[in-house]
Amino acid sequence: MTYQLSQGALSKIVNGQVPRNPILQCLDIYDFSAESGVNDLAIVLSDIVHCYKACMLPEHRYNLVREGRFQQHTLLRLTYYLTSLHKGSKIIICYDVEILVSAKEAGGRVGNPERLEGPDDYCVYQFITGNMEPTNLTTGAIKELVGGKQPYQPIFQCLATKNMLVPGDKKIRLVLSDGVHSFSAVLLASSLNILVDDGSLQRYTVFQVIHYHSAVREKKRILILLDIDILEYSYEAGGQIGEPVPLSVTNEGLPCTSKPENENINPSGKQKTSNKFALIEITGNHQKIYIMPPQTD
Repeated sequence: MTYQLSQGALSKIVNGQVPRNPILQCLDIYDFSAESGVNDLAIVLSDIVHCYKACMLPEHRYNLVREGRFQQHTLLRLTYYLTSLHKGSKIIICYDVEILVSAKEAGGRVGNPERLEGPDDYCVYQFITGNMEPTNLTTGAIKELVGGKQPYQPIFQCLATKNMLVPGDKKIRLVLSDGVHSFSAVLLASSLNILVDDGSLQRYTVFQVIHYHSAVREKKRILILLDIDILEYSYEAGGQIGEPVPLSVTNEGLPCTSKPENENINPSGKQKTSNKFALIEITGNHQKIYIMPPQTD
């Protein structure tokens, strides 16, 4: 009998869908038992369109490998599987498989699948062997930010989230920690609100800041997060890292960007009011809310 691989199945699984009994090919097997004593196997699976390295064959199916039935290039039907999140990435756990075509009968790799983005090899190794190393926060990054410096892609832990009442928009304020200091004058870009809404970003979540703006308002530094990568979900971090002490955002050495009172109303008739996070422009019944742009210290 000829079997066709379930094209696109791996992408669907990684994106939260549950294709029924997909047919896949094993492209590689990694056995860490000699160094860790764990008989769970890391495997690479292909659906002919994509291949995905973050797959695991649990110990109770190890006999398939030991007996030579499950090898590189074997075709299999995935009859029962689950996904698990680890450091922001999905691991496909293949609890039960049906061998369809042996490696010898398959004759080699089917097609030329492209690698589907997923966790790196070490992340998979940590998940399978249980050799977890805590993610290191960027110690001292908050003090640098408040002092006007721009640390490159710092890693923080979220200690709290809070919705802000801003007319016409939803703004979320965060309290961040670098393990030594905490900082509360932090805004999340609106495009990232979904991370809070779906529970990815919450108390104790650890993440890396990819892009951000740093600005000063009324001698107070604020941080606006534009893009972040989740490194550890709240349940993975397990609690607060370190004993961070709140760091004051007031710094007399920073430039003051507040305007004189007579500049609150300009000749165009537009009234401007502000808080330390946003500038609100009011024209009649219309409002515009601006997140303050970065300023040069």
